[in-house]
Amino acid sequence: MMKLLSVDELFAKRSLQEHLQKVEKEYNECLKAVTYSVTEDGCSEDEMKAKRTKISLLAPLIQSIRELDKKQKEISETEMLLKEYLGTLVLELLIPEEEADMSDLVLEVTAGVGGQEAMLFTAELFVVLFFLKMFDMYEGFAQYHGWSFDVLEHMSSDLGGLRHASASISGLQSYKKMKFEAGVHRVQRVPKTEKQGRMHTSTMTVAIGTRGRSEKIRTYNYAQDRITDHRISMTVHDVKSFLLGEDLLNEMNSSLQDFSNQETLMELLEEGSREEP
Repeated sequence: MMKLLSVDELFAKRSLQEHLQKVEKEYNECLKAVTYSVTEDGCSEDEMKAKRTKISLLAPLIQSIRELDKKQKEISETEMLLKEYLGTLVLELLIPEEEADMSDLVLEVTAGVGGQEAMLFTAELFVVLFFLKMFDMYEGFAQYHGWSFDVLEHMSSDLGGLRHASASISGLQSYKKMKFEAGVHRVQRVPKTEKQGRMHTSTMTVAIGTRGRSEKIRTYNYAQDRITDHRISMTVHDVKSFLLGEDLLNEMNSSLQDFSNQETLMELLEEGSREEP
């Protein structure tokens, strides 16, 4: 006795799929013949009439088949995104929060190796076109995430550059994200004082409290218009857009957070496996 199959079971049958493909092929052939009938004499008027009738009869079926295929692709993509989202959420919840992750922070930027050129570069980052460049990049990043950003200190050099500046940043997960910006940032470019056009490297230290005062974490190469984070070997291009503190910085910062979560999760799993009897 034949079993009553569901729609999904019917569509899973190879014979039905092959039949639908055959019908669609027939429809396309008729449509092509009618479309090019003006330039081709291969069909009689009766044959062309029959093809037009066939097109009219098959059109609703073909439209439904194509709409079904479209919806199935959309559902598949939605399921994939949902699984990825929920999977990411589960993994994030597995990672214990650091005690400081929910706190506010003080950001400090200090000119480092490179002498006056480092100060000039920092001045460009902090002063010229205020919503661009480095200090402003972090102000832009704060705005991007809806955090408050209040300048606390601004120490200029003799050449008009900047020796040191600091700001208070507060808002949801501000420390959790900003902690990945702490460290030494290298800047490679042709400085204003260079007469031979040689590439110079200067450094700046970004400190979040006492975190990351010596590790070289990132290089901004103006000649190649690229930014490379050495902790995860990630490179993005378009220095100008990166220094806006928006999508490109957030992309890199999120990758750093994902990598950190992955390392923490691996450590937890290793500890768990060691504790098992």
